[in-house]
Amino acid sequence: GIPMAYVASGVPFDSQMLVLFLINFAWIVAYDTMYAMTDKDDDLLIGVKSTAIYFASYDLAIIASLFILLQSLWFYWATSIQAHLGFYGLWLVGVNLLIYQQYLISERIPQRCFKGFLASVYYGGIMWLAVIFA
Repeated sequence: GIPMAYVASGVPFDSQMLVLFLINFAWIVAYDTMYAMTDKDDDLLIGVKSTAIYFASYDLAIIASLFILLQSLWFYWATSIQAHLGFYGLWLVGVNLLIYQQYLISERIPQRCFKGFLASVYYGGIMWLAVIFA
């Protein structure tokens, strides 16, 4: 969606587009993996492939790494555009939401993984507001 928005807006691809694309990709893989953790056992039974299965016992570490990458890229983007202080306040709220999601999935209990997945909506909303404040 991000490259399409650039094209539709007539804005040439630049480093900001790449950073935003990577942010989007990292977030998608993280929340999709949390969702896949909710029905991992069923997927194994019927042979469906998912990132939760592919990442195996490294799933929590990979999600945490994606969260760190995600927030680092947001921070880099914000400093590169000299974002308003409001962005950074909301960025910190986003950090706390990601920590909460990591807590929810820490025991790999399907219902809690689903709650972690659902919390991604709030993270997305907070970061959308952060971009508006930037």
